[in-house]
Amino acid sequence: MLGERKGSHLDDELTGTPHRLSSFKISMGSTSLRGPALLLAAASATTPEEHAWARDQAIILLRSEDAADVHAAAQVLSYLPQEATDAVDANLLAAHPHNSVRQASAVLCLRHPTRYRSTTMQLATDKDFRVRRTLAQAAAQADDSEPTAAVLDLLAHDRRHSVRAAAHSCT
Repeated sequence: MLGERKGSHLDDELTGTPHRLSSFKISMGSTSLRGPALLLAAASATTPEEHAWARDQAIILLRSEDAADVHAAAQVLSYLPQEATDAVDANLLAAHPHNSVRQASAVLCLRHPTRYRSTTMQLATDKDFRVRRTLAQAAAQADDSEPTAAVLDLLAHDRRHSVRAAAHSCT
């Protein structure tokens, strides 16, 4: 190894005329590690400061072009303790085009059902069944209150069986 070559001894074989199939692209999904890293940071957070940091990073990541990163950010917001997410506006999350963010909004709305009553009712009629099912699951686990009972009653008559089943799981 005297450095006589400027590259690999296979360069001539590999960099010749491209094969006719080499113009195809294969996507294996997102290559970003920001979402998984944020999930790990949130899961390992133990102090209020660490939870606040994870919340702030999740909010920043909601603007990502990568759907996997947005999904991970929404998961973090759902999993963080209530004290860490009290400052997050569930109304803004409910207007997000990504269904995972609206699912996070559903979870956050039911942490404060009176404050987010209209948003909760709006999410109960969301076009994506996953948002409605998440709302039903969160409502089934939430404290008994008048807004929670109203949303459970609405979701108990949903057109999707999984939503109805989740709404009935509290009884």
